[in-house]
Amino acid sequence: MEAIDLIEILTKTNGVSGDESAVSEAIAELCVPLSESPIEIDDYHNVICTIRPPKEGELHLLLEAHLDEIGFMVTSISDEGLLHVVPCGGIDRRLQAATPVLVWGRPKTPVPGVVGYLPPSLDGPNRAIPKADEMVIDIGFSKEKAKTLVTCGDRVTPDITPLQLRNNRVTGKALDNRSGCAAVLLAGEMLAACRDRLKCGVTLLFGSMEEVGSSGTRTAAYRIAPTHSIVVDVSFSATHDMPIQKYPGKIGGGPMIGYSPVLSKDLSRYLETLARKNGIPCQTEVMGGRTGTDADAIAATRGGVKTGLLSIPQRYMHTPVEMIDTQDIRQTALLMLFYGYDLGGGAI
Repeated sequence: MEAIDLIEILTKTNGVSGDESAVSEAIAELCVPLSESPIEIDDYHNVICTIRPPKEGELHLLLEAHLDEIGFMVTSISDEGLLHVVPCGGIDRRLQAATPVLVWGRPKTPVPGVVGYLPPSLDGPNRAIPKADEMVIDIGFSKEKAKTLVTCGDRVTPDITPLQLRNNRVTGKALDNRSGCAAVLLAGEMLAACRDRLKCGVTLLFGSMEEVGSSGTRTAAYRIAPTHSIVVDVSFSATHDMPIQKYPGKIGGGPMIGYSPVLSKDLSRYLETLARKNGIPCQTEVMGGRTGTDADAIAATRGGVKTGLLSIPQRYMHTPVEMIDTQDIRQTALLMLFYGYDLGGGAI
């Protein structure tokens, strides 16, 4: 399947942290052709797909991307039928006001609404941006009717569909980290095609709750017990208003290979060498501490896992208009393919 097709499927599916069952089921269905054993969805909504189980004494590679997205949670319904909410994950509240949303309530069909906002003509153009827990969502119903459709704890996402731009670019919601999921799925498809020639075990993990602390991924990685892992997430691609010295990532420049105290320096260097050897464009990203991704949790699992991080360059992170380049997804998948093929035959 092409990267853009996967993005279309995955970004249209709801999966706010802690309520990822819909996107888990969608990813599990996409994984079925890749595995000779049943796909597992655990109690945390993690999806586990075994491409090739490790034989006794073999190395075991885990390819991981988190499947959850940021959003809101409903806290109460006012007497006017307006929904009060709190953020679930790192919402950019500057871009939420007056935007269309979907409330994933009791019906299978989500309830449409808008984030309420006082018009600037009534309060001046310089009005302070409301705090996230001060925002309300208007679904157009009375309190009595709203209570039949929505309950406290229901998740809310932007009502945004992905938009294809020129030059392989796509914009929309939840590209953090459905683009990473797409890369892992593409790598899994290619690794499954050469399963009989692999010299290590390979498992795909689509982890839950990364946006609120990685607890889902941490539990799944403990059970899987890999020896090696590559985590795929997104990272900052410089825009016109970001200093390139601090954010050197370039959209369309290939995967960003992470260097961090948390990560295996040897694995990161091997990935960089492998990319250049096979003509895969790549970039580096240096972090002086934790990575802020599931790599932090996986690297510290059990007795420790040799972990690398590949980040897909992204503009406008944690907004409803995140932007990626589908070629970066493809190049990230290829690099994981080559590493998985090498592991067990001398690769670090």
